[in-house]
Amino acid sequence: MITTSCDARRKLLSPVLGEVSFRENEIILFPEGLIGFEEHTGFLMVDVRGFEPIQWIMSVDDPAISLPVINPFLIHQQYDPQPTRDEILCIGLEGIRQARLYTVVTVSDESSQVSINLRGPILINDVRKLGKQVVLIHSDYSLKYPINL
Repeated sequence: MITTSCDARRKLLSPVLGEVSFRENEIILFPEGLIGFEEHTGFLMVDVRGFEPIQWIMSVDDPAISLPVINPFLIHQQYDPQPTRDEILCIGLEGIRQARLYTVVTVSDESSQVSINLRGPILINDVRKLGKQVVLIHSDYSLKYPINL
């Protein structure tokens, strides 16, 4: 459910995050969606008090789709993803250093082990509000790199 107010702020009600207020210019367009959610192209980065340094990436089309993400450099300082030049250019960047990077955080059902997916980073161009999740095919990075929060 989306509501609009006079100050150009909109609100979404997420079953995961509660009420999220935002402006239209905060929406990040992912033309190809995220892996597993290809039909959803508009997302917000949401900060939730008490979850720091984790943030959430939430679909504006379906607020029930909310994934925890984290800056991978907070966990793995030597992380050096190598997306292709085309992957970087398609979101309007000249190089990886211009991108804001995130990795998806997962919690294993059986062991409560928290991990991040270093092989599928999310790249964001803050200036153009464009994003892309890439798959580092020729990488030894783990899909489930264990972390302690």
